[in-house]
Amino acid sequence: MVDTRSERRFRDPFPRWSLLIALASVLAAFAVVLSGQASSMLQRVEQFYGDVRTSLLSDRLFADHPDIVLVSVGENVDATRSTFGQKAELDRARLARLIEIIDDAAPRAIGIDVPFAGATDPVKDASLQRALREAKARVVFGVRDEAGGGNPERRAFSDRYIAGTGRAVGHIASLYEGDRVTRYDSGALALSRTPDSFAVLMARALRPEVRRNFGRIAWLQKVDPNGWVTRWVNVAAQQPFRLFYGEEIVDNTKALPVRALAGRLVMISSGFSEVERHRTPLTVMTGEAVPAIQVQAQAVAQLLDDRGVGELPPRTSRMLLFTLAVLAGIVGWYRGLRTSILGWLAALVALIAVDVFAYSWLGLVLPAVQMIVAWFLGEAAGRSLRRILAWEETNGRPWPLEDSGEAGLFDTGPASERKEQT
Repeated sequence: MVDTRSERRFRDPFPRWSLLIALASVLAAFAVVLSGQASSMLQRVEQFYGDVRTSLLSDRLFADHPDIVLVSVGENVDATRSTFGQKAELDRARLARLIEIIDDAAPRAIGIDVPFAGATDPVKDASLQRALREAKARVVFGVRDEAGGGNPERRAFSDRYIAGTGRAVGHIASLYEGDRVTRYDSGALALSRTPDSFAVLMARALRPEVRRNFGRIAWLQKVDPNGWVTRWVNVAAQQPFRLFYGEEIVDNTKALPVRALAGRLVMISSGFSEVERHRTPLTVMTGEAVPAIQVQAQAVAQLLDDRGVGELPPRTSRMLLFTLAVLAGIVGWYRGLRTSILGWLAALVALIAVDVFAYSWLGLVLPAVQMIVAWFLGEAAGRSLRRILAWEETNGRPWPLEDSGEAGLFDTGPASERKEQT
C-alpha cells in the first residue's frame, strides 16, 4: 500500500508567497486607483516629480516677456527697513513721484503691490493718493484679503486710502500645498471683498476678454537662445521679466527707456525685500524663494499668452489608473520572470514619455507617479496569480473538486485512484 502522505513530498510546495504578493498588490492597486490624485502616500513624491518636470519642460522665452515689467521700490532690493521687527513705511512722496514718471511713459496699466499699513506725513499721503487718482494709465491695487487676518485698524486705513484713489482692487492669494510650494493662483475667494484677482485685473488691461482663472500656473522661463540643450529642456533658466529699481528712476541715476514701459503692464512692488517669499516649481532644484510679485507676474503672463496647464478630473484619473493596472496585470500574466525586470523598465520609460508628451504638447498634468505605481502593482499581481495557476495545473486536483476523503485536499486524481487500488 502506498502512503499518500509520502507521495505529497514529491509535489512542489504551494506558492504561499505568490498568493500573499497577489493579494497585497491587488489591494494596494485598488487603494491607488480609488485615491486618484489625492493619494496621501504618494502626494509628496508626485509633487516633487511634477516640480522637476515643470522646471525642465515649462514654457520658455529667449528674451524678457514683451508685456510685463517689474519695478522694485526702495533702495535696491531693500524696499522696506526693519526696526525691532517692525516694517517702516515707504516714503510716499517718492512713491508718488515714481508713479508720475512711470505714467508719463504711457504704460497700459500700473499694478501696485505695496502695503499701506497706516498714516504717515499727511502731505506725502495726499500726494501719493493724488498721483494714483490722476494717473492716465489704469491702476490696479493688489491686496491680501484673508478672512480674519491682519490688524483691523491697518486694514481699515488701507481700505479707506485705496478707496480715495477710486481705482480697482484685486486680491493676491497664492495657494500653497502640503510642501509649501506655490503651484496655483486663486482666481477668486468665496469670502473675498474683491471678486477678481490682481492678475486677472492686470491682464484685462491688455486683453479685456480674459476670464477668471482657477488652477495651476503655467510657468514661464527665460533660457539661453544659443544653447542647443535649452531648446529641449530648461537648464539654468531665469525669470522672464525685466526689472527696474524705483530709486534709480526717481533719482535719475539710470535713464529710464520710455519704450520699455510704453503699452506694457508695470507692476510696482516692495515684495523684493519683504519676508513673504514663495517657493515655486521653477526653484525646486535650488530651493530658492521668490517674491510674491514674481508669482503674480507669472499668473498675468499665462493669461496674456493664453497658456494654461490642466489636470484630469478625479473620475477620469481613477479610470486611467484602473485601466493601467488591468493592462499591467494582463502583461504580467503572460510575461516570464526572466523578462520582468527589463519589461518593467520599458514600461517605466513609456509612462514617463507619455507624461512628458501630455505636459509639453497638450498642457495636461497626469498623475505620473501613481501611473507607475499602478502599473508595477498590476504586473506583480498578474505574475503572482499566474504562478498560482501554474502550480494548480501541475499539482492540484482538477476542478470541480470531488470528495477528497483521506487523500487530502491537494492530492491529484491519479493518486487517489492508486490509493483505492491499494
